[in-house]
Amino acid sequence: MRNQKGITLIALVITIIVLLILAGVSIAMLTGDNGLLSKATEGADASAVSGAKDEVSLIYQECLAELLEERYTTNTTSYNLVSNMNTKITSMDKHGCEVTVNTTAKTITITKGSYTTVGTVNDTAKQENLTWSK
Repeated sequence: MRNQKGITLIALVITIIVLLILAGVSIAMLTGDNGLLSKATEGADASAVSGAKDEVSLIYQECLAELLEERYTTNTTSYNLVSNMNTKITSMDKHGCEVTVNTTAKTITITKGSYTTVGTVNDTAKQENLTWSK
């Protein structure tokens, strides 16, 4: 018999099948519901919401300082904390998020994609605070 070198057709077909299986698994890991692309999008949305939440918290602190200044220097309480926050929030950098203020329920909702957080402004015994759902 002659000494032949090279690969057989069966080895070539098996190699192609293994490569197709690996490609299918890789594509599923990238694009599935729990894939890398959807996780990256969720992470970007969460980061944008956190940036907006930080900015809303700064606006809250600014409005709270104005409220306390009015309360203790003029001895009046006509300052509406949530309404003034709403006014300042409309001009803030929202980081691509949708920010809505409900002045009746005293809530602030920040949404981007599937990520949402809700902040509540509480006034308990004249002690204001802002708490977030997540």
